[in-house]
Amino acid sequence: MFRRIVYDSLDSTNDEAKRLGRAGLCVVANEQVSGRGRFERSWESGLGGVYVSLTWGVLPCTPSLLAIISALAVREAVASFGVDAAIKWPNDVLIDGRKVAGILIESVQGEGVLYVIGVGINTNNVPSDSLQAATLGSVDNGAVVEALCSAFEKRLLDVHVENLIEEYTTHCVTIGNEITVEDAGERHSGKASGITPQGYLILETASGARVMQDGTLVSR
Repeated sequence: MFRRIVYDSLDSTNDEAKRLGRAGLCVVANEQVSGRGRFERSWESGLGGVYVSLTWGVLPCTPSLLAIISALAVREAVASFGVDAAIKWPNDVLIDGRKVAGILIESVQGEGVLYVIGVGINTNNVPSDSLQAATLGSVDNGAVVEALCSAFEKRLLDVHVENLIEEYTTHCVTIGNEITVEDAGERHSGKASGITPQGYLILETASGARVMQDGTLVSR
């Protein structure tokens, strides 16, 4: 379903996907010179890794669930190569507690809304912060891209919210732990107790339950 377009080098696959402005694309770059993650953080994108942006039009669910769907799809793709992959809220994918993949979701308003899902996976590259980052190892990057496309197609075409939340909760290592989340310059601490049907984190704080729609996990 996704039409693959491959480049040797791009500033950002998300930016190129937005420039192309069409749904159903899989934009791939062998390297990015200006790769970024959430909140404009730099994402190291040297040769050897997998850098992909998928575009989608009309969603079969509320847009807030796209982060949950994306995290599960990337986790599934990574796990298909024989590793035990997990999710850290909201949508980092981990191997042995270290980050192997990140996701950046953006949208463009035109005649309708175009959703752009950027995915970076450490595969044959060696990140400079290798003590904090994991790699999938010596794999065929084309096979990784194929696994990503397959996982996203399956999940975006058939959404069952209750099953989605249950599966995310099963694989998310954040749930059940005492954490601190930074959102809009404020820090909130408590126990991550679950996920709402809209895909938001439920944080049980000393002053009561708080629903975190977004934020940065600053401690666990």
